[in-house]
Amino acid sequence: MTSISGDGVCHAATKFMLLYEKGEGDYTKERRDLFKDVTIEDM
Repeated sequence: MTSISGDGVCHAATKFMLLYEKGEGDYTKERRDLFKDVTIEDM
């Protein structure tokens, strides 16, 4: 198993923050509109 030292965690968190982009819009509303006619059985 690979372990991550404190420096590794800090590096990973920094990399995530640099790559993260905040989304736009309302995903919940878009999802409802996109899948309004889809049933559980369809999935």
